[in-house]
Amino acid sequence: LFAGGKINMDEQVFLQEKSTATEEAIATETVIVGTTAAVSTSVSVGYVVWMLRGGSLLTTFLSSLPAWQSFDPLPVLESFEEAVADDDESLSSIASGN
Repeated sequence: LFAGGKINMDEQVFLQEKSTATEEAIATETVIVGTTAAVSTSVSVGYVVWMLRGGSLLTTFLSSLPAWQSFDPLPVLESFEEAVADDDESLSSIASGN
């Protein structure tokens, strides 16, 4: 009977130690998950802010460039004048219905 009581006591100590170890593991896991979430959120927010800042700098740079610097409107205007010159109708003929 004494030996059975000692085995029973060892089982209780083992279960208590196992329970404590499990609680510590859960606490550690909770800290790791929380830290990972905080770091990934701050990195994501930082990246978005960095991209917005870069986009605003690019927009500011592009807005300071002259609008017609890379585009020559003369060929477009000349082709429009040629199309109007080929048209035989005048405004008065359109208005009179002839």
